[in-house]
Order: sequence, then C-alpha cells, then structure tokens
Amino acid sequence: NAKEPLDPVRLNQLLCERVRKELKCQRLHTEYGVNPLQRGEAAHGRSQGHRELA
Repeated sequence: NAKEPLDPVRLNQLLCERVRKELKCQRLHTEYGVNPLQRGEAAHGRSQGHRELA
C-alpha cells in the first residue's frame, strides 16, 4: 500500500493548515510587570550599577 507523492498544491494546503493551527495555539505575551525580587534601581530600568557598593 504505497502512498502516491503529493502534488505541490496539496503540500501547500497542508502547510497552510499546519501554520494556521500553530498560530491559533500561540498567545502573544504583551503584559509586563515589575519583578518584586529585584532591587530598587534595577526595577526602574536604570543601568548605572550599585552606587552603595562603589
């Protein structure tokens, strides 16, 4: 019971269906929060280092 090779049109249909299913399952993460475990200056996005250690 050998399968016949698929033609390019059918291969494109299968690929489109697969991509559609994958995109449906993905969720874009757009909500960001502040990490409560980070120290004060690092939480504000400043990259000046630790002044209290210098």
